Amino acid sequence: MLSFLLYFRSLWTVAFSFLLAVAMLSYCAIYQRPFLFQLVKQAKTVKNYLVDLIPSTDAQLFADIIIHESSLLLMFFTLAARLVFAIGEMLFSFVFKRY
Repeated sequence: MLSFLLYFRSLWTVAFSFLLAVAMLSYCAIYQRPFLFQLVKQAKTVKNYLVDLIPSTDAQLFADIIIHESSLLLMFFTLAARLVFAIGEMLFSFVFKRY
């Protein structure tokens, strides 16, 4: 039973961080357009760097089709949301002394 609860907790954490990432991306799209534009440009740079790392031209073509700037951007926001969530959870555990 405990392993199921731990699995559900980790699944909830991933789902919540994804929803928080979508909310942060939406906020940037509505209120912080220049910042989001810079992030998209950086995502294009990262995509080109990742594609250029691959030695085979066939694999480069495949990677260029698969890797997209929007997916890299969503991954960045998801990692940022997980970091925010982890810091919040750490502060919560310090306040309530859960051991």
